[in-house]
Amino acid sequence: MKDNKTIDKNNNYVDVIKALFTKKGQEIVDNKLNKLFKEKSGEEITIIDLLTALGEPSFDFYDLYQNGAKKLVYQGLIIEEKDDDEYRYYGEVINNTGIEVFTELIEQLNLKYTDNLINDFLLDFDSNEKKPLHLIIKLLIFTMNNYFDSTYDKLLIDGKGIIDYKINLLTKHKSLFQSVPVNDFIYGLFVDGLHTEKQFDKYLNKGSYQLLCEEMDKLFNNSNDIIDNTIIKQQLILIGNMFNNKLFYLTHYGIISQQLRNKLIERFNLIFNKVLQAFEITFLEEDFIKIEEAMNNSIARLNKSNKECLS
Repeated sequence: MKDNKTIDKNNNYVDVIKALFTKKGQEIVDNKLNKLFKEKSGEEITIIDLLTALGEPSFDFYDLYQNGAKKLVYQGLIIEEKDDDEYRYYGEVINNTGIEVFTELIEQLNLKYTDNLINDFLLDFDSNEKKPLHLIIKLLIFTMNNYFDSTYDKLLIDGKGIIDYKINLLTKHKSLFQSVPVNDFIYGLFVDGLHTEKQFDKYLNKGSYQLLCEEMDKLFNNSNDIIDNTIIKQQLILIGNMFNNKLFYLTHYGIISQQLRNKLIERFNLIFNKVLQAFEITFLEEDFIKIEEAMNNSIARLNKSNKECLS
């Protein structure tokens, strides 16, 4: 990774980062990065510094808590008020690794742009990937994609960016299902981490994303170098359940076809298996039963609901 270079405000990396946002988003990027360059004048600034600066809040979260907010995002971390003047943080590992993944993407875009580079990098897996944790982040990016069978590169070429550009998902009756970013995970990484949590939980249960983040934080912030693959497996099952449920709902409302659903599941399974191989995890029959039970719960939940769209 080349993120140890000193970068100035006129560097190509800044232009690449800005290109990933809409024009409105580019104005916010300019303000935040100008602030960073001013504060760190003469110091070494890396690509990771640039991307982390985009998560700097423009509000006083203590004031917001006093006004009734229960959760806020600060530099990618989700902060939850636990008791008076006590706060709980989660999402550090997922956020930091997500920044690392995007650092590599920006370096590739800066070095040489090739057709379908973004999709190949974010939505497909390099079989030579040496960082298993990066694979989990790319799996999350794949499962939280809302652009389905389209290419991110076209958005970049058209000047729409991929981070904060939003699209409308329409039902088979042409009514609005959701207005969402191109990718919920990418949007949450740089704009609003609570959006990622909301969209993840929407297809499972409240608290599912928090559980995922907290387990990952405990696992990879532990000083012990031994990774508990049992915990990794549990989190992968959680991601798989969310993805299966999401596709079930989208197919039911006619947002995607059964044919596209099958194609996405096939691609997910290929990616999922690469993650299992990277962590040397074996799935047993009981693991697949858990996923099937989760799908049955999702069907029951949908049948119980009389709403056209999810709340």
